[in-house]
Amino acid sequence: MLAGIAVVICAGVFALATYTEQKQTAVASAPMVSARPAPVFVPPSGPAPGTPPDLSKMTMRDAADRLFNRIMRVSEQGNIEEAQRFVPMAVQAYNSLPVLDDDAHYHLGLIYGIAGDDEQGRLQIAALKQAAPNHLLAMMLEHAIAEKSGDTAAAAKISAAFTAAYVAEMATGRPEYLAHRSTIQQFRAATTK
Repeated sequence: MLAGIAVVICAGVFALATYTEQKQTAVASAPMVSARPAPVFVPPSGPAPGTPPDLSKMTMRDAADRLFNRIMRVSEQGNIEEAQRFVPMAVQAYNSLPVLDDDAHYHLGLIYGIAGDDEQGRLQIAALKQAAPNHLLAMMLEHAIAEKSGDTAAAAKISAAFTAAYVAEMATGRPEYLAHRSTIQQFRAATTK
């Protein structure tokens, strides 16, 4: 079973690398018109762009996080269709991990949000709140679900709870808060206007 999951994850990461290489090739072959001289190219150290990652050096968590980052990046660029293509692979990658930490639950909550699966998103919220009833990332996921469903009263209530819990929760120094500090700060700024 784990071997099958590992193959699916590897295929997803390879598909991601291949897709990136195709995009880079398309951009590189586009004609350039410039009045300025071309900049001097200094090749980066490490593997060439578009080279698939060395899967033998990637943990299952690395593969899951790589898929998560891809989904978030293309989603933020407005390409929801492409983001949704990677959702099943990312979900399978996270679900194949022996243990899900709070950061992984948050990642899954965001992934399910992009997939439109609020039920699975709520399960991730429950897992986060089991670790800490006032978990800031859980409240951010709850807020997103409330806004998406048009429940402005629930969204306002969640924003108030977030603001009340913010200082004490940030003082805990939870690793997932440090990893998503800028997102938390952006949410706080947006909800305390």
